[in-house]
Amino acid sequence: MSTEETYETIVFENNNGIAKITLNRPNQLNALNYAMLLDLNKAVTRIKEDDTIRVLIITGAGRAFSAGGDVNGFENATLRHMNHQMEIGNRVITNIANLKIPVISAINGHAVGLGFNFALAGDIIIASDKAKFSQIFIKIGVIPDGGGTFFLPRLIGLAKAKELMFTGRMLDAKEACDMGIVSKVVNSENFEQEIENLAQQFSQAPTKAIGIMKQLLNKSYDHDLQTALSYEQLGQNLVLDSDDYHEGVQAFINKRSPKFLGK
Repeated sequence: MSTEETYETIVFENNNGIAKITLNRPNQLNALNYAMLLDLNKAVTRIKEDDTIRVLIITGAGRAFSAGGDVNGFENATLRHMNHQMEIGNRVITNIANLKIPVISAINGHAVGLGFNFALAGDIIIASDKAKFSQIFIKIGVIPDGGGTFFLPRLIGLAKAKELMFTGRMLDAKEACDMGIVSKVVNSENFEQEIENLAQQFSQAPTKAIGIMKQLLNKSYDHDLQTALSYEQLGQNLVLDSDDYHEGVQAFINKRSPKFLGK
């Protein structure tokens, strides 16, 4: 069954456990304004609380993923309002990064500034060959936010992250892939089908195990080897008690494909 709920600035869909959030201000290149951050917070909270959802796709309507923060609203905004908006954005980014399901950032066009860092909160970034990326913040004299200073150095190293943030230069999809930001670049004609195929694959995966993997990987830079081993053992104990583990073993013994339910 496919369900769709209307928001002011995004489209949220849930089709048989595959959730999709589409940033939906195409005339503004999906710039993230206050209303969109509120909508995103509402949608991501809904996903967080729905254990039937097995995978999330985040993409943009029109020719851009997101042009970043909506600069048109910056000039007359008070510092208090800007901080409140950042707090909501931070909540959205944190919740996306910590979702216990795979999150696919499907970059259909430009992803710059906050839009770039919003994409980095996902687990896997798939880009159309028309996608472009920039840490454009320096162009208006501000620093990266939305978790960019956390996510980007972990993907490409400190020196390269500094270069991209200090210059704000634009990357095409191939260079972003070569750097390790993007997992795969797909021809724009096949882009939507490629995303659908990957989402289907994840929706049939043992997503309880993936959720635990995410927790361990997200904390891996904070741990020494012994701590990592201890957490792996704890996580393994959790999945060894799962329905998916028992299904996987039985499927292997009986030489059939497993039917995982994420439980």
